[in-house]
Amino acid sequence: MDLDPRFERKRSQICHDLARAQAFCRHLHPQAPPFRLIAISKIVEDVHLSIEPQVVLGAETVTQGPIFETAVCAVSKLGYLTATTGARWTSAGFYVVPASMSAHEQLAAIHSLNG
Repeated sequence: MDLDPRFERKRSQICHDLARAQAFCRHLHPQAPPFRLIAISKIVEDVHLSIEPQVVLGAETVTQGPIFETAVCAVSKLGYLTATTGARWTSAGFYVVPASMSAHEQLAAIHSLNG
């Protein structure tokens, strides 16, 4: 299946925003075991872009707990819907992985999401 053209224009920004959320999570949970965020992104009701984060801890994918809650909060602060249960999806969802970020970009992300 081809990627929805509405995502093609925003794919880079979505990956960058997920990386920003991941940097924020790592900042707030420094003692957590190594983890990575992934997400499912989709368009809801032809208008809203959603990112539903998941936390990958080793071989396990987690959708609850403190890191997950921080990820949901960060993604929401960035302007995305995070819970689409019962909503009408108007695109197929696709998995998103965080973009690579420099240390400077990570610090900027932490600063912007901390406020």
